[in-house]
Amino acid sequence: MADAIQHLIRDIRECDLNSDIDIYEICRKEAIEMSRKASWHSKLAKYFDKRGDNLSKKNHLAIAWKNWEDAGILHAKAAQKILDFKNKDNNEWVLDLHGLHAREAEDALKERLSLVEGLKIQKELLVITGIGKLSKGKAILPNTIRNFLIQNRIRLAR
Repeated sequence: MADAIQHLIRDIRECDLNSDIDIYEICRKEAIEMSRKASWHSKLAKYFDKRGDNLSKKNHLAIAWKNWEDAGILHAKAAQKILDFKNKDNNEWVLDLHGLHAREAEDALKERLSLVEGLKIQKELLVITGIGKLSKGKAILPNTIRNFLIQNRIRLAR
């Protein structure tokens, strides 16, 4: 794991990053490509279904399912790389969620809350969500995290 992080950091330094978008694009590239392949095969399956070609439909659906599964794995790996990179200089009381999807951010927050609860220290956890540069439209993470905290009856400091 440490070797993978060092490799990622080296790759990122070589790219001379200037923004959060760069880390996102580097880490998510394979996952996004796999998601596009899955979507393409899903569309082909629908096309062959309309034409009554069940064998081709079945073949493309099988490929699509495998691609969606692979994309999920690649997105999870990318999320971990992004999380590790964004938090490499933070202590356990600071969690930067920039570049994560909503579900990934919730999972990271759950994990961090479990960690700090085990420390038996009363201290605030700073959660950084960003302003949604990568979102299409309005930022998603601030509301997702706020709702998560409310649903789990965790006090939210502003």
